Amino acid sequence: MGEDIPYTLHRIPRRRRLSLHVSDDAEVIVRIPLRASLREAREFVHSHVPWMAKRLLLVRAQLARRHPLEEASRLPLLDTELTLHLHHAARGRVERQDESLHVHSSCHERASVVRLLEIWYRNEAQTYMAGRLALLAEKTGLWPKRITIRSQKTCWGSCSARGAISLNWRLMLAPAALVEYVLAHELCHLRHLNHSVAFWNLVEGLDPDCHAHRVALRRLQPSLVL
Repeated sequence: MGEDIPYTLHRIPRRRRLSLHVSDDAEVIVRIPLRASLREAREFVHSHVPWMAKRLLLVRAQLARRHPLEEASRLPLLDTELTLHLHHAARGRVERQDESLHVHSSCHERASVVRLLEIWYRNEAQTYMAGRLALLAEKTGLWPKRITIRSQKTCWGSCSARGAISLNWRLMLAPAALVEYVLAHELCHLRHLNHSVAFWNLVEGLDPDCHAHRVALRRLQPSLVL
C-alpha cells in the first residue's frame, strides 16, 4: 500500500530520525539517517500512508486554486490585475508595461517563472510597503528599526522584540486593504508585543475593519498564493 504513493528518498548525514514531508508542490520527501536501511524507510513510509494521503489531498486541492502561469494569465497586484506575457530570452528579467507584465526567460516552466516573478514582486513590495509603513508610523509615532521583505511559508508578517518588521512579498498579491491590516498589525506590535485588548484597540484605530480583514487573511495561505 505504501508503494502507491511515490516519494523521494534523501539520506542525511548526522540525521538521527526518519521524517516525512509533503511539499507545497505535492511531492513526498522522506529523509533518513545515513546508515538507515531501505527496509526501514519503506516500513516508515507504509506506517504513514493515511497521513500522507490526507495531506496530499489537501495540498492538491490548494494547488488547483493557484494562479496559472501561462500566456495571458491574470496576476493580481494589490487592487489591480496584470496580464502575463511570456517571452523567450537568454537572460531572465521581468518588465511591467502599463497593465502587462512581461517575463523574459529561457525556460517557461512554473518554477522558473515563479523565481523571476518573486524578484519583481519583492522589489515592488519593498517600495510600496515601506512607503505605507512610513505613513502609518507618522500617525502613531511608532517607527520600526528595520523593514525586511521575506518569503515566509506560514505567515504574512512578524515583528521582533528589537523592533524589526518582516513582511511577506506575497502580500502584493492580496487586496490593498488586507496589506494595510498586516502593516498596522505589525506596527502596533512595536508598542504591544502581544495580542492584548490594548493592542487590538491600537490596531483598530488604524484599521477600523481589522477584525474582518483578519478573517479574510486567514483564508489565504502564503506558500500557495503563487
